[in-house]
Amino acid sequence: MSTGVESYMSMLADDAKLMRRVLTDEECRILQEDLNKLQRWSEKWLLEFNTNKCKVKEIGVGDRRPKGQYTIKGNYGSVTNQERDLEVDVAPNLTPEAHINMITTAAYSTLAKVRTSLRKLSKEAFTALYTAYVRPVLEYAATSWSPHLKKHIGKLEKVKKKKLRRG
Repeated sequence: MSTGVESYMSMLADDAKLMRRVLTDEECRILQEDLNKLQRWSEKWLLEFNTNKCKVKEIGVGDRRPKGQYTIKGNYGSVTNQERDLEVDVAPNLTPEAHINMITTAAYSTLAKVRTSLRKLSKEAFTALYTAYVRPVLEYAATSWSPHLKKHIGKLEKVKKKKLRRG
C-alpha cells in the first residue's frame, strides 16, 4: 500500500550502488533481498565488499516513509544524509546547495592561488589559466546538479565576475 510519499533508498558499497524506490515495508524487504543477492554475487566472484564503507543513503523526506534497517554480510550500513558521488554532493532533498557551496569555495581558492603566485600575467595568459583551472571546477557535472535557482546561479556568476576584475 502506497503512502503517497515518494522516497528512494540506496546502498553504497565500495563502488557498487544499489537503489530502489521504497514506499512500503514490503519494498524495504525487497531491497534487503537485493542486498543479499549482491552479497552472494560478490562472494561467488571473490569480490568482497568492505562493509565498513557500506552506507545507506536516504533521498527524500517524510515522516510516513518506512525506515528499513539494511545489512550486508550481517553488518548494518551507516545512514548518511549527504554523500558525494562522482565528486557531486548529493543532499537528501536533491538540492545542489551544498555542492554549489563546495565548488565555489574551491574555485575562489584556485583563483586566489593563480593571482598570488602569478601576479604579472597578461590578460590572455590569465584568461587561459582561468579557463584551464577555475572553469572546470565550476562546470564539472553541471548537468547532474543543474543550477536553476537565482541564488545558485548568482553564486556561480560571482566567481566569474571576480575573474573579470582581474582579467
